[in-house]
Amino acid sequence: APGHRDEARVERLGAHRLPESLEAALVALEADGEVRSWFPDDLWQCYLAHKRYEIEQLEGLDFDEQCARYRMVY
Repeated sequence: APGHRDEARVERLGAHRLPESLEAALVALEADGEVRSWFPDDLWQCYLAHKRYEIEQLEGLDFDEQCARYRMVY
């Protein structure tokens, strides 16, 4: 079943859960030196600043309000 995980198998495969929030994804991204090396410094800093601003703009909004904001942007 999709919700069932065989933890021993997951560990053997080296799999891990994906981040469940944009903030957690940014933390993981910043910790990954390999991915960091793919981007020029200016682009890296601009991307992180943009995503932090996105987090700030969504703070305190419920799910429906967040979806409405994304609909207006995209």
